[in-house]
Amino acid sequence: MKGQVAGWLGIVLFFRSAFLFSATLPAGFDESDVATGIPNPTAMEFAPDGRLFVCQQAGQLRVIKDGILLSLPFVTVDTDSNGERGLLGIAFDPGFVTNRFIYVYYTARTPSTHNRVSRFTANGDVAPIRMIRGGPANQIGLMIGNPGAIGYDSKRQQILVPN
Repeated sequence: MKGQVAGWLGIVLFFRSAFLFSATLPAGFDESDVATGIPNPTAMEFAPDGRLFVCQQAGQLRVIKDGILLSLPFVTVDTDSNGERGLLGIAFDPGFVTNRFIYVYYTARTPSTHNRVSRFTANGDVAPIRMIRGGPANQIGLMIGNPGAIGYDSKRQQILVPN
């Protein structure tokens, strides 16, 4: 009984200390919710036009435009979202303003579970899917970057995807 009480007391103190020692924002910054109702977000990126794109683990790429979460996803990809898999990364092409290309990194189910980078061409706030090339991340001819991140290298020449 003493052990259980001590265990519960430890849990309560841990959570209480988390509230007591929460991060403080630097002067001139304030905290506010951008959107709610987005289950399991994994990554986000601002488009050059100011829209915020948010990846959901289950495969939906959501758009927040002018402070409002749009009701329809930009696109939905078929993902294996078990564990740390799913829709995991997004990058905007350096020429997005003219070519409207968006790249996403996700775990595809077919023909077998593997990592895939797909390119979409934005048509307003939605896009049809266009796969560049599929296969294990280390076999798709792209540079390998940090886990959970996708983007361009410093020269903006190659896409970086997690291993």
